[in-house]
Amino acid sequence: MKNLHIYILSFLSFVCYSGIAQEKIDENLLAELKTKQAEEQVSFIVMLNDQVGLAELKRNQENLSRQQLHEQVVTMLQNKAKSTQQDFVSYLNMQKNRGDVISYKPLWIINAVLVKAKAKTVAEISQHKDIAYVYMDYLIASIRPMEETKASIAAANGVEDGVLLINADCLWAQGITGAGRLVSHLDTGVDGNHPALTAKWRGNAAGVTPGEAWFDPNGLSPSFPVDSGSHGTHTMGTILGSVPGDIIGVAYDSEWISAGVIDIGGISNTISKALLAFQWTADPDGNPATVSDVPDVSSNSWGLVPFAHVPAPCDTTFWSVIDNVEAATVVVVFAAGNEGSQGSSSLRTPADRATTAYNSFSVGALDTSGNTIASYSSRGPSTCTTDPALAIKPEVVARGSSVRSSVPGGGYSSFNGTSMATPHIAGAVALLRQVNPNATVDQIKDALMQSAIDLGTPGPDNNYGHGLIDVCAAALLISPCPVTLSITTNVPSGTDTQEASSAIEASNTISASATAIYHAGDEVVMIPGFDALNGSVFRAYIEGCTGTFVSRNSDNTIAYIDETTIQDVSNEPIIQKMHIAPNPNQGMFSVYFDEEESGTLQILDFKGDLIKTLDFENSTKLSVDIQRNLQGMYFVKVRTKSKTFVEKIIKK
Repeated sequence: MKNLHIYILSFLSFVCYSGIAQEKIDENLLAELKTKQAEEQVSFIVMLNDQVGLAELKRNQENLSRQQLHEQVVTMLQNKAKSTQQDFVSYLNMQKNRGDVISYKPLWIINAVLVKAKAKTVAEISQHKDIAYVYMDYLIASIRPMEETKASIAAANGVEDGVLLINADCLWAQGITGAGRLVSHLDTGVDGNHPALTAKWRGNAAGVTPGEAWFDPNGLSPSFPVDSGSHGTHTMGTILGSVPGDIIGVAYDSEWISAGVIDIGGISNTISKALLAFQWTADPDGNPATVSDVPDVSSNSWGLVPFAHVPAPCDTTFWSVIDNVEAATVVVVFAAGNEGSQGSSSLRTPADRATTAYNSFSVGALDTSGNTIASYSSRGPSTCTTDPALAIKPEVVARGSSVRSSVPGGGYSSFNGTSMATPHIAGAVALLRQVNPNATVDQIKDALMQSAIDLGTPGPDNNYGHGLIDVCAAALLISPCPVTLSITTNVPSGTDTQEASSAIEASNTISASATAIYHAGDEVVMIPGFDALNGSVFRAYIEGCTGTFVSRNSDNTIAYIDETTIQDVSNEPIIQKMHIAPNPNQGMFSVYFDEEESGTLQILDFKGDLIKTLDFENSTKLSVDIQRNLQGMYFVKVRTKSKTFVEKIIKK
């Protein structure tokens, strides 16, 4: 009778993993189940049929603030999970009462449930009417540094080379240091006592509970961050670390939170832990209506190796999770991987994803020269798309070799790897969010890509992607207030409000009954083509960017031009031909005119602040020296009695 019982169990196991049951079960999970006894426990991820689509999440998002966006997205995701998981959860409770399900954890960041159950129940669970697919809970690991060396001596100028390479100091000089911004990462944890990091942990702030600033699903240190290795402390240092006289981080005035879920010694580190960490990242305090707890960026220097076939190439487990975290306003970046020795298409998962121009946003590593791809840096193209434009990987690069940063115990070491390049980009995101707190995820990514310094083969390629990021140049692209503005769009009705920190040139028509209000820090100039028709209202204010357009009376502090006192300059010529060379330059350049000009030349920084003034008379060439100024983007503004010109330059 005992032998018959064993035979029946074996037969039932064969039935469970044959036919249609296999269609909803990850092939690697099926392979593992075949090695298990029926009563052995396995962990897996159950994805439900009814998911919130990305298009649905992004619907009706125009003109929403970051806080409004976050609340809308998180509430929608939570409502979907609550309304669709009830039947399946009831089923799991029944199985738990029978002893076949050991534990389960519903998720809302995607409509899924993490399950630990006996092997014999997996096939039955996969056939539940609400289930789309059952994934294996794969092991994950950090992208380990290629080389580690102790490095206690700070850089001679007090700032690490990789930080300077991305032009972060250009923004620092303008007061953009990450103040008021929050960063995060999924890593091995962080040494919360490290001098370069301890004061910046958000858990120190009044009214903030430890659980809002440190996610530890393994229970190693629930109330204070610790590092199970050194990887996480090192990467966090590059994002924001600093002590007086030694800046190792990009956004050194930011605060940080972290999830310790990667390479936790002696504990199984799996996809399910990362899913829980991403869910926590999207709403650390559990209140969708608040955004002060929500990080601007999630830095991820880890991944799975698809060409090792665990999981299969282009595994989609994380794709909707990344989309949903980013829809909740968090920029997610991934290290490309250190498998460059494998040649082309060697990226890790999910860095290999290529569904849009921005996802996944993968980061490659430069060597110590700052302009050559490191031999270990994983290469594109991605094999996850048939579109050659989307297949280009990585998206951008930063220095990844000999990167000196913090390590547990209060010391410093230099590591090599794409893990070291990626936190440079995370810190850059924090700076950009200080420039524009409501900049969207895609706007930030696009700005980093479009402003990157091209390296290698001209144009985007599968070694450097779009190139080395220039965060100062990127800031100009996402600034809510441009330095200069050229207005050509007519105003047929309603009210048009525009602002620029320095100058506005208008060549549009304001129709009868329409209103236009323009703010500029230095001048509003009506050039040929401008017309304010009878019955229209036009007001121009010499005032920097405020974001507030209200009626006000003339006083001693604000230059006010009413529609009845506009100086008509529509017939005055504009300098049509002015040439600047070289551009980009090292701080020495010349300005050339086609004919002799007299007037004033001004150099403005990114924010529109005046850097240098040069008066000139009867000149066709002006020599300008800004070598002592920081690298970055500047504006050359020439003004004569009747002519104006503004041109952008790049100082390397």
